[in-house]
Order: sequence, then structure tokens, then C-alpha cells
Amino acid sequence: MNKKRSKSKGELMKEAESIIDELLKWTEETEKPNLSQMEEVVLKLRERLSQKMVESIIEGQEAKGPVPGPSCPECGAEMRYKGEK
Repeated sequence: MNKKRSKSKGELMKEAESIIDELLKWTEETEKPNLSQMEEVVLKLRERLSQKMVESIIEGQEAKGPVPGPSCPECGAEMRYKGEK
């Protein structure tokens, strides 16, 4: 596993652990929650974890950058798309 992947995994695991702790704390503090309350809390926590996961993916993609265009066979410079003729 490369360093970047290990770092991302560590950050995501830390966030997941924090969210699980928050859920367990809520469970201890809430006496006889109904199904709607449980669903509301779980959905909010799931949304936070989902956002963190998407952020992690986006950060990984930003580091890659766009693929360069093909090289000109005559001068070697990068060519760019100029539209269709």
C-alpha cells in the first residue's frame, strides 16, 4: 500500500471511528428512541462519513492532473484540440 493510500485510509478510519463513537454516545443518552429518531441520527452521521469519503477521492484526483495532449511529430510540442474541420 502506498503512502498516499495509507494516509487517506487512516483519515477515513479516524472519521468513521468518531462517527461511531458519536452514535454510541447518542444511544446511551437517549432513552427509548423511536425508529424515526434512530433513522434521523443514522442518516445524519452517514451523510458526514459520505462527504468525507468523497472529499478524500477528490483530493486524490487533484494530485493527478490532466493527461497531456499528444506530441507534434515535427517539433515535439504538445498539441491541443482545435475543433473539427
